[in-house]
Amino acid sequence: MAKVKITKAEIIADLLRKAERDKICKLRLVDIDNDPLCLSTYHIRKVYPNPADAIRAAGLYPSNPNEVDLIRSLWKFYQENEWLPLAIDAKDGCLVYDYGTYMSRFGNDWRKVLVAAKLLQDGSDESWNAAIAKVLVQEIKKLYAEDDYLPTQEEHNSRNPIHDSQYIVRYIGGWEQLSKLTGLPLKSLSLRSVHSNATIRTNKAAP
Repeated sequence: MAKVKITKAEIIADLLRKAERDKICKLRLVDIDNDPLCLSTYHIRKVYPNPADAIRAAGLYPSNPNEVDLIRSLWKFYQENEWLPLAIDAKDGCLVYDYGTYMSRFGNDWRKVLVAAKLLQDGSDESWNAAIAKVLVQEIKKLYAEDDYLPTQEEHNSRNPIHDSQYIVRYIGGWEQLSKLTGLPLKSLSLRSVHSNATIRTNKAAP
């Protein structure tokens, strides 16, 4: 009986199914081999001598990335979130790879990481600050789109956001300026009073 030849399409489909089962986009070779529902790397190597190339062909990310994988992952974040990936995003585990992986490949400055990915032009510190400010404006607009107003700095910080008010003010210049740039009005005094009264009632009711 003739041996059945495994095709590239079958391998890619198999890897995509695994990624879907595990809800991940980054695959380790050891995890592929340990998955009884997935083709082993032994079989993958018959078609792709480097199994990482099969992972890339599936649009996924190998655990040991090259520069192209890192750049693809940065663009993935940018396209999905519509803001530049910041160092804090990498540190918080929001990117495919960890912060140290990007820094070790592209240099000791996050700006260099974004320049390498062509997400940022290599300009002055001023343009870098402007780029971060633009990201923060987009972030806040998304965060408070349903509220239709900008909460106080204290309320913003109480939500444990990715970027606290101090970080935002450093690049935007002030909470009033943030309101202008986002188009979100500052929380009205009446709403602030309601919030304050509710807080007081809660505190009084506490044992």
